[in-house]
Amino acid sequence: MQILTETAVAEDAELIAPLFAWPYNGVPVGSDWTAGRNNAEWGSDYVSRVATAKSNMYENRPKETTYLYTDFDSAGQPLHGENSYAVTFPRARYHR
Repeated sequence: MQILTETAVAEDAELIAPLFAWPYNGVPVGSDWTAGRNNAEWGSDYVSRVATAKSNMYENRPKETTYLYTDFDSAGQPLHGENSYAVTFPRARYHR
């Protein structure tokens, strides 16, 4: 039992914990942002399933919701709760 417990703790630290850093969560979508690739449709991707269960338990399917993630500001500095941030999207260009 001790070996199983030690192995589970070690694997959690080595395999699952890095998924909570956004660069490793999903696929790059530009400007240091990532997006989930198989939210709520994991198939045999058990690592992502475990990471989601540990972080936010419920997710919509990719065709319903896009989740975007980042850990850094526009200067490449880690986000910090004492700072204020704004996300700005370029003006959409519509053609008639």
